[in-house]
Amino acid sequence: MAGLNVHFVMGNLTHDAELRYTQTGTAVTTLRVACNRRIFNSQTQQVTESVEYVTGVLWGKRGEVMAKKNLLAKGQGIFFMGRQETTSYEAQDGSRRYATKTVIGRDDEDLQLIGGIKSAQTQLPPQDEAPPPVDFPEEELPFG
Repeated sequence: MAGLNVHFVMGNLTHDAELRYTQTGTAVTTLRVACNRRIFNSQTQQVTESVEYVTGVLWGKRGEVMAKKNLLAKGQGIFFMGRQETTSYEAQDGSRRYATKTVIGRDDEDLQLIGGIKSAQTQLPPQDEAPPPVDFPEEELPFG
């Protein structure tokens, strides 16, 4: 039976995106994301925060363009999904090291910026008008 390897990540970039190229000229954009989680301790009635750091890799033109336009700047809210992949390498001291990353999918829906664009260098075109509000009767909502 085939397995399913889908990794969803939502958080904030901890650094500007790193853009590199392979020997054949393919763009590789690396993203480092902090994912915060709040944990409630029912015994102490205290909330603590935990942070998990995730590395995402985006291959090809989309990542290259986003990095060059500074759309993937430190602090930017981001959502991405892809497959989790672990690679190993030999460190300078001869020990075996492992690195886990999420290889971001190639569909447009696989990477979304959240909360506006943080880069001061990026200017978005003005919107002529806001979309009309959507009004759903409460009884038709699928949750609640």
